[in-house]
Amino acid sequence: MKLTEKLQKFAKSGIYSFTMPGHKRRDFGLGDAYRLDITEIYGFDNLHHPTGILKELQQRLAAVYGVKEAWVSVNGSTAGNLAAVSAAAGKGSAVLIGRNAHKSIYAAAECCGARVAFVYPEEAVETDIYAANTTPIYGIISPQSVEQALETHPDIRTAVFTYPTYEGITFDLEQVVQICHRRGVAVIVDSAHGAHLGFDGKSPGAGRRRYFPEPAWALGADVVVTSLHKTLPAMTQTAAVLLPEGSMVDGKAVSHYLDLFVSSSPSYVLMASVDVCTSFLEREGQSAFLAYGRRLAEFYQKAGKLQKLRVRRFAGQDVSKIIVDGSGLGWTGMELMDWFRKEAGLELEMAVGSYAVALSSVADDANALYQLLSAMQEIDEKECRKSEDMQEKDKQICLEDVARESKREQLSSACRMHGAAGMAWMREKKQEAGQEIVIAYQEGKLVSIEQCVDKVSACFVVPYPPGIPLLVPGERITPAKRDDLERALQDGMEVEGVLEGRLMVAGRG
Repeated sequence: MKLTEKLQKFAKSGIYSFTMPGHKRRDFGLGDAYRLDITEIYGFDNLHHPTGILKELQQRLAAVYGVKEAWVSVNGSTAGNLAAVSAAAGKGSAVLIGRNAHKSIYAAAECCGARVAFVYPEEAVETDIYAANTTPIYGIISPQSVEQALETHPDIRTAVFTYPTYEGITFDLEQVVQICHRRGVAVIVDSAHGAHLGFDGKSPGAGRRRYFPEPAWALGADVVVTSLHKTLPAMTQTAAVLLPEGSMVDGKAVSHYLDLFVSSSPSYVLMASVDVCTSFLEREGQSAFLAYGRRLAEFYQKAGKLQKLRVRRFAGQDVSKIIVDGSGLGWTGMELMDWFRKEAGLELEMAVGSYAVALSSVADDANALYQLLSAMQEIDEKECRKSEDMQEKDKQICLEDVARESKREQLSSACRMHGAAGMAWMREKKQEAGQEIVIAYQEGKLVSIEQCVDKVSACFVVPYPPGIPLLVPGERITPAKRDDLERALQDGMEVEGVLEGRLMVAGRG
């Protein structure tokens, strides 16, 4: 089957996506894309030298977000991250990176020839009691760890953090930024998953956001890169680079590097999608997000009544990321994803360990969230009935059930050792915290995973999603990292950089 045929079949399948893109395959006003696909003809401006309608679009985007300048990227947050890091860091400088960063951040460091030091995120604390075999979720960058890293590496002049994470974890970014600024360190924030933040208004008197966390561009960050397509009604690959007032980073440098990294033939269809998204935010912004926040609040309130299946909650979490955990059922996240797809006609974003993530957006109406909730209730009720039947049989369980439960326990035991941001490099932070590496392509040879320990990686090894490298070029492969790589493959995760059970390490073959 050809790609177009498969896409058309999927479009007609009735499957609803709790995934990117944020428009959820609804037309917000773009219409027939073919008729809009042009090049830089007279009167339609030039993204790389905007003086007319594209300049106005970027000015409108800046006004919507309340920042000094905004640039459109049709090459996603990847191009934005490459440009932002290049503009702030320059060649050969020292850069502090949160180790849960997306692979594009490491690619930017490689392009700059930067010396990289890591700060390691800590485990997020849940607001409720959770099962013992629940996969931990990381993402908290503590002010103390940043302070310590900057003391250890006093020549650092640029720091890069992820806020919010794939699972919606946030941290005290404002304090982290203040610590960095006191030392003259510019802060770049990869907020690819946070384009929707800042539109829900604030509670009267409290000064806090009603439903969602405070956006990075309001917390002192110097450059914020955000993917419009992930959580807003915009097409895949659309992103924005935001320069808040008072930024330590030169806007002209950001613009220069965007010229280098963004296509010289930018798609007018994608730029039109940004225009449609911007118009939506101008026209309906706060009212739409207040209604969306109320829908999510009702969803979480009802989901809280589930007995075995659980929706996880964290302090300061971006609640648009719905984390469905199967540990109370003995299910892995992959098993949950398969069930939702086959039995409920719902496609979830990703599965890791004991949980799966459903990405919601402002385009999800009450019916969509009801469909997700109903599917969760169905699983929960079925598993509860099984438990009741087991008790009635006085624990006379057939051998098939024992075997099935044993398999699930093994899967849960294996998967709880790693999360989307909780792999081996989290557990090894004490040993690696003082080190610096230079990420660079080097000649390498293929070795089996079993033989890779104590060798130096010559490539990026990236479980995808979420796109956080387990290994970067120049990084030593420890036994724990090797074990996590094997578990990721055993759990059915797609791992970039692994070819037929082998990966590239430094040296000649």
